Amino acid sequence: MPYIYGPRLYLRAIEVEDWEHGYRWVNDPEVTRFLPLHLFPYSQLRERGWYERAARGESRDEVHFAIVLREGDRYIGNTSLFAIDWRHRQAGFGIMIGEPDCWDKGYGTEAMQLVLEMAFRQLGLHKVWLQVDADNERAIQAYTKAGFRREGVLRDDRYYNGRFHDTVIMGILSAEFVPLERETEG
Repeated sequence: MPYIYGPRLYLRAIEVEDWEHGYRWVNDPEVTRFLPLHLFPYSQLRERGWYERAARGESRDEVHFAIVLREGDRYIGNTSLFAIDWRHRQAGFGIMIGEPDCWDKGYGTEAMQLVLEMAFRQLGLHKVWLQVDADNERAIQAYTKAGFRREGVLRDDRYYNGRFHDTVIMGILSAEFVPLERETEG
């Protein structure tokens, strides 16, 4: 059941049955190249466990969504608000478009805008922040397009491929957010 509609995609709850997609994505080095996930392959049991926890939605400090194309109901990725701090009204943001043929089509930007609208309008958050690998130019461009601004750099923050890499901190305030023009019903 869709939860939030955009022009080309919708967000819905994560379902346990989605785990096989996630298992394929997290074990694809091209998909996870810039994600701080792991050094070793994920097992089916581990990935299914994450989907079961996400589907139960038991934590007050995180919310997860499946990203689905409206045309064909194709599940293409996940997005989350995490580390939700209700006192200071802020949260971290994460997104993964797991299907490589869906990259560079604006789906990530659209999904971000839908999550940000929910974060600011429904949850009453003041700020959403994220961390991104400084070498991930595609993601930084999408985050900037969605309204995030660069706030700082964690130097030599992550080690992979034989060297250290910087992490860029980005954030967006509720007053800076410009909602996506979209339908309210599907």
